[in-house]
Amino acid sequence: MPRPSRWDDVVVAAAKAFHSRGFAGASLEEIADDLGMTKGSLYNYISSKEDLLEAVISPAAEELLATARDIVAMDLPASEKLRKLTRAHVLVIERIYDFTAVYLHEIAGRHLGQEWNVRDHEYVRTIESIIRDGVTEGVFKPDVQIHICSMTLVGALNWLTRWWNPEGPLSASDIADQISDTILTGLIRRSASTAHDNSDSAKGASTRVSEPMRTRARSGSLSKQSVASNSKE
Repeated sequence: MPRPSRWDDVVVAAAKAFHSRGFAGASLEEIADDLGMTKGSLYNYISSKEDLLEAVISPAAEELLATARDIVAMDLPASEKLRKLTRAHVLVIERIYDFTAVYLHEIAGRHLGQEWNVRDHEYVRTIESIIRDGVTEGVFKPDVQIHICSMTLVGALNWLTRWWNPEGPLSASDIADQISDTILTGLIRRSASTAHDNSDSAKGASTRVSEPMRTRARSGSLSKQSVASNSKE
């Protein structure tokens, strides 16, 4: 059965309420007031508050996972896949900020149900597979702790919803490049043997890491003042 005509408005209002006050702290009365309707009218759209939470978190969760699946299947070096995944993650946060924040704050990593556990684990395993491929290619360090690196990247990306203001001077691309540079700088193998045996892939990956860092260092786009301006606090 199709949803009533204001369904999109209802979901947007719920996302804002859940993000600002938390799922437990937000009430259906507040959401209805924000929409200019009664709580009773809100039940024309939902059966429970949990229905709204599901509607809010599903778009971000589904898009993040679908994009990760697409990227891991691409015929690209592991370093480029990791950069693309990082940028895609940040762009999703920027585009549907309230929705993504609610998913990451209320659901992700909290083991609140089998369905969400499966999604969370698949996302992490996708990142792990990219890093593992990089080790196999000889581009990433052979002794890298794959799970630790994967969780470090996921943590850095997810924590953006705690401090980053997408309306500040630092764009999603700036943020994604900085996170990618930091992670890849720790992953890239730089030994003489690797440079000889894997010159094409290693040089390409190294260039992608170092050149953006040099460019931003000259421009000062990631200065302390810029980062502070993007902070919510």
